Order: sequence, then C-alpha cells, then structure tokens
Amino acid sequence: MRVAGLGLSLLLVAGCSGASAPAEAVPALGSILGRVDRAIAGKQFDQARQELDRLVQTTLEAREAGDLDSAQAEPILAAVISLTTKLPRPQPADDKMREELEKEREKLEKELEAEKKKLAESKEEAANKQEETRQGDPQQGEPQHEEPQHEDKNKEDKKKQDKRGGDEGGKEEGGGNGRSSKHRPDDGHGN
Repeated sequence: MRVAGLGLSLLLVAGCSGASAPAEAVPALGSILGRVDRAIAGKQFDQARQELDRLVQTTLEAREAGDLDSAQAEPILAAVISLTTKLPRPQPADDKMREELEKEREKLEKELEAEKKKLAESKEEAANKQEETRQGDPQQGEPQHEEPQHEDKNKEDKKKQDKRGGDEGGKEEGGGNGRSSKHRPDDGHGN
C-alpha cells in the first residue's frame, strides 16, 4: 500500500533505522514501528493512529530520560505528524450514511419477510376455504337438498292430479254430484 511505503520511508528518514538508529537506544520504538507498519498494511488505520500516538509518547519519554537527544527525536515526531495526516480517515458522514442505509436495508428485509408471511397465510387461508367449499359447498349441497324437495313437490302434484282424476271419474260414474259411487251406494237419483 502506498501509505505503508510512505510511513516506512518517513520513519527511515527520521532515523528509526540505520547504524545509529534510535530503536537501538530505545527498543520500544522498533516494536511500535513494526505494529504501525502491520496496521497500515492491514488497512487498520485507527490502530495505526493509536500506535503512532504511542510512538510519539515513547519518543518524548526517551528524550526526557536522555535516551534520545533532540536531533534524534525531532525527525521522528515530524515523520509521525506527516504520516498521520496521510492516513485515510473515516468520514463521519459516510459512516452515518452507511449506518442509515444498513438500518433501512434491515427494515426493508423485515417488511419483505412480513409480506411473504402474509402472502403465505393468505394462500393457506384461500386453500382452506377452497377445501371447505369442496367438502360442504352450499352450491353443491343445494341440488342434493332440492332434489328431495323437488321430489316431494312432484309427489304432491301427482297426488293432487290423482285426486282430481278420481273426483272427475266419480262425477262421471256417480251422476255428476262429485261424489264417487264407489264409496256410496247408488240411490237411483244420482246421489
């Protein structure tokens, strides 16, 4: 990565390596520099910033302790400042936007899942209603009920016709008084 190369070159120029490297006088500087490099290579820029802050703190403490002189410490501090400004910073607006988009995506996924569930329930309910209709459909059941009613009506009509036919027959045979001679003896007067 370009930033990692830049970081190493800045720190090399600052004197963290070489024959009279400050890392020889203060071993912690070398280990911190290694962690900075790994963090930058892994694109863990927040971690790299934390390690650079440790590098500054360790450099200042070493200068105060007399382990480093100002000529050695100043280039290290300048390189850290330069490198820190070159590291990409997360954009708060981008993070906020990303967060909002993630929340919106999750919300839409939940709504989609709810709609799928409603659709499945509707299909199941429709299938159940259709099955109920097939088993006890009032339309299919009506002809079964109507046929006996229709047959009863036909039987009643037939009885009425038979009765009328019997009455008419009685009139002809019995002299026309509407009474059947089959049921009464003929008195000779048509009665």
